[in-house]
Amino acid sequence: MLPLHKDLFIPTGRTPRLRFGLALGLTIAFWYCVPHIMNVFGTGLLGTLISLLVTFLAIYLLYTVYVRRLHDFGQSAGVFFATCFLFILTIVVVLGQAGLAEYFQIMADNPEIANDETAAHALAEKYQAKVKENVPWAGPASLIPFYVLT
Repeated sequence: MLPLHKDLFIPTGRTPRLRFGLALGLTIAFWYCVPHIMNVFGTGLLGTLISLLVTFLAIYLLYTVYVRRLHDFGQSAGVFFATCFLFILTIVVVLGQAGLAEYFQIMADNPEIANDETAAHALAEKYQAKVKENVPWAGPASLIPFYVLT
């Protein structure tokens, strides 16, 4: 049996290609389960705590899988953290292109909108609709740093 428990939970050591692929596949499958797990427990205090725990576990799994593989190439965990920084930067750029910059510009030009609940809600819905339009390209685009790392 493959020692996948080491590949998933222990960041020290090395991981051959096959085990890396299996561990990465399991990690990605877990990432896709995270929103469903969050929906099961709801938005109360318990649900929020469980959601945070599951999210941190998913991040830890991703960290462990990549760091073990980076060790095979003689690289440190710093490459993974640089990739995470680029991921966050890409998300900021993608959200900006999806309308966030326009949203903040409208809020800055019209500060009275912040005091008018109806206008603020209408502006937020407009922004959310614009983001929803851009979701087909925004999701894959934000993952480019991890595609390159993989």
